[in-house]
Amino acid sequence: MTREQFIKRKLKQWQAILQLRDWTITFETRDIDEFEQGIQWRFTERTAHIVFTTRTRRDRLEKDIAHELSHLILAKFDRYIEDWVWPRLSKKEKATYGETHNKLLNEVIDHWLNVVRAGQAK
Repeated sequence: MTREQFIKRKLKQWQAILQLRDWTITFETRDIDEFEQGIQWRFTERTAHIVFTTRTRRDRLEKDIAHELSHLILAKFDRYIEDWVWPRLSKKEKATYGETHNKLLNEVIDHWLNVVRAGQAK
């Protein structure tokens, strides 16, 4: 099975698990750093595009797929927080907000996915 076939199969599987079947998900792989991969979405159109790094080992790739799709579940809340918080931050606070916000969001997603996977194992 090619890497692209594996990603397609796992995207479909995780869309079902995360109840995101009504989303159209596209993807590409690029030779980029792990921290550059990510997802961009259009919430009203229910479309998303994920860029994966070619450097990820296959045994970790499924975790990355589930992680990126999980951003869609939190997208509305995430956008609301950013829209509410950003105008209230000082210039100094804005310098660190994005990095801190992204770090905390990713920690929440990783924790939540560990719970989901533990539930599947039962």
